[in-house]
Amino acid sequence: MDTSNSAHGAAAASSSSSLRRPNRWKYEVFLSFRGDDTRTTFTDHLYIALLKAGINTFIDYQLRRGENIESELDQEIEGSRIAVIVFSKRYAESRWCLRELSKIMRCLKDQEGKIVCPIFYDVDPSQVRKQKDSFGEAFQKHEKDEDPNEVKQWSKDLKASADLAGWNLKTTADGCEGVFIEKIVGDVKGLLKTTDFKEAKHSVGMAFRVQEFSTKYLDVGGSPNVQIIGIWGMGGIGKTTLARAVCINYQQSFSRQCYLEDVRSKKKEMVSMQEQLLRDILKQPDIKVSSVAEGTKEIKKRLGSMKVFVVVDDIDDVDQLDELAIEHESFGPRSRIIITTRDEHVLNIQKVDKKYKAQAMTEKEALELLSWYAFGNDYPDKEYIELARDIVDYCGGLPLALKVVGHLLATKKNKTIWESTLDKLRNIPDGKIHETLKLSYDGLCDDHVKGVFLDISCFFIGLGISFVTSILDGCSRFSVEA
Repeated sequence: MDTSNSAHGAAAASSSSSLRRPNRWKYEVFLSFRGDDTRTTFTDHLYIALLKAGINTFIDYQLRRGENIESELDQEIEGSRIAVIVFSKRYAESRWCLRELSKIMRCLKDQEGKIVCPIFYDVDPSQVRKQKDSFGEAFQKHEKDEDPNEVKQWSKDLKASADLAGWNLKTTADGCEGVFIEKIVGDVKGLLKTTDFKEAKHSVGMAFRVQEFSTKYLDVGGSPNVQIIGIWGMGGIGKTTLARAVCINYQQSFSRQCYLEDVRSKKKEMVSMQEQLLRDILKQPDIKVSSVAEGTKEIKKRLGSMKVFVVVDDIDDVDQLDELAIEHESFGPRSRIIITTRDEHVLNIQKVDKKYKAQAMTEKEALELLSWYAFGNDYPDKEYIELARDIVDYCGGLPLALKVVGHLLATKKNKTIWESTLDKLRNIPDGKIHETLKLSYDGLCDDHVKGVFLDISCFFIGLGISFVTSILDGCSRFSVEA
């Protein structure tokens, strides 16, 4: 594609079920064209190529006889993920085509996830945009014969559609139609491809959290502004799981998505992450950048008009956001950017609009999650209930800890062994849990802050914040608020 044109209990009870929304689209592609110009030539060849590629495509001769054609066409436009408009020399002569175009452009504005792509077939985008030549002649006639307000809307919609990213026969493949059609089909397949997000095996409590996050923070379909939202909390609490669940729930609302995973551990691979962001959003697999500076510049230059959904997972440094050009001006209207981090301070910057603190699991949720991993069902075996509650208390509501311990205990069907394992864990934490929690400690900014953390952990467990703060503030070497 040529992109240069540019209630908690109730929710928890059902939370193990899939969060995925059903696909609302009847067709993947709707073809709009002027029949007299291209029906038996270019559009027919394109339609057959799309079908051969396995793309469910609507063309107008699929309409049922005797139906209200205009009403049925409107329904098919609304039910199609992508509308492809074939602009030919005599396209604007048809009032039917122009009314269909206006319906498509209304759907682009009103329907989340709708994509509209123009094809310029033997016409230049400027002819469509400015209504010149054959387009200008057609509009002179319409201005005499049609409702002036409707003609004005047609003109506005033509201009807006010509400004969209699309394909131009004259500037692609030296005008060779076969290669041109192959290019279009390949790009359409790319636009239809969604990010393959792996769902959590047991999404206990996640339905409630996704609903809360989506309603209070994400606001898809609400504000037209770019929204940057942070999710923060300690390691293993489920920040990444929540971000993935939100992606799964809303991927049909965004045709352009990117999930940048585990950014913290890839500091030396920033160029690769920049390339991934550009490739995933632009649907172009061969994008390369030579340096971090160039990558930042390209993101700002090429993505500024596009509605995107981006997740930047597990950052620990504001510089990472700067290098990925995570700011409002880098993306198009209605874009949503999610940042996950262990360090709330990373989000205390002007570019972040809202912050969501990830919550530990309730006792009921934690018991259910442990039970799925340890017993394969949603509640512990009767003789293990009290032990399971002790393990939930040990894990402190952390999903990662519950998963690791559940796996560890799954093969130990002897109550005595369970008791022994729990005693061992209390003295020697499991390696996976230890490493995850240690990352939060290692990520503290300096030895002074780490010292404060260790003093609080060793001497002030269970005491109130104000009491601990007053004691530490009395020590000249501490600056607790900082």
